[in-house]
Amino acid sequence: MKYVLEKRNYSYDNGIYRAIFRIVIPYGRGVGITVEDVLAIIKPQKIPDCEIYSIRPRDNISHRRTLEFLGDINKKGNPEDDMEGGSSSDELKQNLSILPTRDWHEYGTIQSEEDLGSVIYSWYMVIEAKDLQKISEQYESIVSRWKITDEETKRITKYVELIPLDNQQVKKLSTILWKSNDLTDMKNSTTMQYRYTGLGFYKKGVLQDNTGIPLGFDIYSSETLEQESKKSRVVINFNKRTKTRALVAIPRLSRMEDFRLDNGKEDNKAPLSSVVGQLIANDIIIGAKVNPKTGATKVPQVVHFSLNDFAYDLLNEQELLIRRASYYDRVDMSTVSINPLQPFGKFDEESELYSQFQDKIATIIDIMSDYTLDNSSKNNIRNAVQNTYAKYWSDKVDTRSLLTTNNMSFDTISSVINDIDRSLRLAESQNREKKVDRLDDISMSIKRAIGEVGRVLSSHTTFEPSKSRQVYYDFSRLSDRMKVVQFVNSLNIIISRMSKGDCLIIHGVDRIPPKVFADYAKKEVVERCEARGIRVVYLFDETMTGNGRSFIEYSNILYEDFYDSLDYQILGYTPSDSLPQLESLYRNSFNTQVKVDISASGAKGRVMFVDKSTMHNEVVDIARELPL
Repeated sequence: MKYVLEKRNYSYDNGIYRAIFRIVIPYGRGVGITVEDVLAIIKPQKIPDCEIYSIRPRDNISHRRTLEFLGDINKKGNPEDDMEGGSSSDELKQNLSILPTRDWHEYGTIQSEEDLGSVIYSWYMVIEAKDLQKISEQYESIVSRWKITDEETKRITKYVELIPLDNQQVKKLSTILWKSNDLTDMKNSTTMQYRYTGLGFYKKGVLQDNTGIPLGFDIYSSETLEQESKKSRVVINFNKRTKTRALVAIPRLSRMEDFRLDNGKEDNKAPLSSVVGQLIANDIIIGAKVNPKTGATKVPQVVHFSLNDFAYDLLNEQELLIRRASYYDRVDMSTVSINPLQPFGKFDEESELYSQFQDKIATIIDIMSDYTLDNSSKNNIRNAVQNTYAKYWSDKVDTRSLLTTNNMSFDTISSVINDIDRSLRLAESQNREKKVDRLDDISMSIKRAIGEVGRVLSSHTTFEPSKSRQVYYDFSRLSDRMKVVQFVNSLNIIISRMSKGDCLIIHGVDRIPPKVFADYAKKEVVERCEARGIRVVYLFDETMTGNGRSFIEYSNILYEDFYDSLDYQILGYTPSDSLPQLESLYRNSFNTQVKVDISASGAKGRVMFVDKSTMHNEVVDIARELPL
């Protein structure tokens, strides 16, 4: 340490001395390093009046880039060619000629697996104090403790070195914080992505998009500072990052005292997934785009389906809400009339709508039958819908269309009942008891649905979707069953009024059984939205706590691949026994620190943000004051 002081390898700024050291583990000594070893290295005991933190810049190297580098190695020779060393009785030196290629050799054996990549990284330790002598004492304390730790950890730490950076590098701290690692720099280390135990401990990667909206604070950004205002804010451009589909899942038990709904209920804490969803909506609303050719401004519309009773105007913390009809609207879905038989859309969608609406009516009746309909019953319903549609549309007659502008002339659900009743009477005359019972059950289910909320299902369409920039379709006054029915019933007409760049946000997706999405709703929410360029954000009030439907139950329905088919995921508390299942979704392992952070039930506002485009993984404490 005397060398550091003599060569002035430190900086002085605003009353604080700072020295930065590269953490060096000689190649070969780090084989088999564990998370416990990492903690012993980067979490040394502090002496009074000193601060220690580590910086671990790292870069994920893509599969393609790694293969390119492997090709370069094959052409130019192995990386260890430039390393110093010679023969020695020391086992480490004897193996220097083969150890540096360990990672590359391993990668070469599995290079056909395109999801795998490598990591290049370098680790630093920063010591700060108001007294320069304290830095010297802290250095000596760290090095000596590495030598006398328990035998198992000492196996690694006794070889670790702290190499001081020169004075100019110390002054330019930012060049280390945002350092881009170079594959050809032999001072850097490499490993496979799934083996990188340092992930989550580095101070570098605080996510701060150039423009965006603050979500909270990076929990690793400043472990020595307690005041939130001094921590690094995580700023996310949700408008830019939300390209097709995204998912937010935060369990009900994680609700925060800071966000409440003025809804007159005793338990009025707002679902935290919806609070984050509102943050996403706000950022999208202000993300208007100007057409460079016409100069026209395209302001995206955000449409909310509120299945969990959340509404922006009820949120006690909201400040950005503009209470004008052109900016915000909330529609009570228990009062609107939408004819479930009448499709809306474009003429080039007519053939698909003809088929989809047969599934739609079958799904609605299945819901009202407590999901007991068999395939024969569903086929009877489809036939009844086809018979009703026969007067409006045929793929052989161009002059007829399902997409009429005269809502009052379109048949209602009673036409399906009448057709089923005719089939029922025919079956009775033929003494077909099974079919009679089946058709009778179908008829009763429809009539029960009409009796429960007749206006919702039995009337002509009088509803016209709101044109406000942000609109909440509120399902809170409907029973649980009718909430699902009206959700299914309203998707088509609302999505038909949306356009490219708009965003559909579904609050409380877990209120809708996966079967309902698989049987019909997926065709609107996934397929039709994707075809129209409409962005979709799924908000779940559950992760994997066992207190409701998990987002995993919607796999291969709302998303094909959890990591690749979603732009990003924001996940809240996940029990430790469910972490292996979560890791399998990412096809990657979390390090111990991340596992502890997202399975800590006491940290209610803590979430993990994962973005596929940047491979960014951030653990965030949601701020108590959000730009809502």
